[in-house]
Amino acid sequence: MDGVDAARPASPAGETVAEAVRQRLLDAILFGDLAAPRRLYPAELAQRLNVSITPVREALARLAADGFIEAIPRYGYHVRPPTPGYVTELWAVRLALELMAGESILRRFPDAQERRAALAPLAATHAKLATQGGRSHRHHVALNGAFHDTLVDLAANAVLSATYRGIRVRLLVAWVQRGSRAWRARLASEQAEHQAVLDAMYAGDGPALDAALRWHLSRSLADAHADLQGLEQHKEQGETDEHITPRRAGGRAGAAGSRPTRRRSGRTTDRDPDVDLPEPGRDQPARSRAG
Repeated sequence: MDGVDAARPASPAGETVAEAVRQRLLDAILFGDLAAPRRLYPAELAQRLNVSITPVREALARLAADGFIEAIPRYGYHVRPPTPGYVTELWAVRLALELMAGESILRRFPDAQERRAALAPLAATHAKLATQGGRSHRHHVALNGAFHDTLVDLAANAVLSATYRGIRVRLLVAWVQRGSRAWRARLASEQAEHQAVLDAMYAGDGPALDAALRWHLSRSLADAHADLQGLEQHKEQGETDEHITPRRAGGRAGAAGSRPTRRRSGRTTDRDPDVDLPEPGRDQPARSRAG
C-alpha cells in the first residue's frame, strides 16, 4: 500500500503547506498506511513529511473537523473508521440526490436522440470503468465516483451538484473499503447495475431508472456495511497482535525526539499504537520551516 510520502509535500500555487499535509494524510488514511485505531503524533509526522510541526497540527485539526480522525483528551489524534449509522444515513441522502438528478435529466431531455447525446459523458465513464476499473482501488474509486458525479451534473442543477459533492461520497467509499480487496469481486455486479441505469435513461423510463438506482445503491450499502465489519475485525486483530508504544520524553507522548518502539505480545501494553510511516530517504531535502 501507499504510505505517507517522506518528501516535502508539493504545494501548488495558492496551496498552503498545511493543506498539502492534510491532503497527504487524508490520502494515507484512505489508501495508505494510516489505519484505525492508530495514534497520530505531530512530531513524528512532521519529521516524516519533512515539514515543521505547525502545518501538521493545522492539518490534523482540519481532518478532525472533517471527521476522518478524532481528538481524544490526553490521548491525542486517532484515525477512526466511519460508523455503520453514518454510512446508512449518507447512503439515504445519496439515493435521494441521485433519484432527483435522474428525474431532472429525463425532464430536461424528453427527445430520445438528444437524451442519448447528453448521456455520452456518462456512457464514456461507464466504458472506462469496464476496461480500467480493475487497475487499482484508487483508480476504481475515482472512476466510480466520476460516474455518479456525472450523473448528478447532467441534471444541470448547481445546488444539487454542490450538495452531492458536499457529502463526499468518493472519500467515504474509499474510507469504508480501505484495506479490503472485496471491491474487485463486485466489479461485474457494479458494471451491470450501471448499465441498467444507463439503459433506463436511454429509454426515458422513469420507473425503471428509479428501480435501477435503488437496487444499485441498496447493494452498495450492504457491501459498505460488510466492509465496515472487515475494518472492525482488522482493528481488533491489530490491537491484539501488534502494539506500538512510543518512548516518552518528559512524560508526554509524542514529544519531539520521541521514537516508536514496536512490541509484539499477546498482552496489551498500550492502547494507542503509533503511525507506521516510511523512513525518510537518504536524498531527502532539508526540512522546510514553512507554515
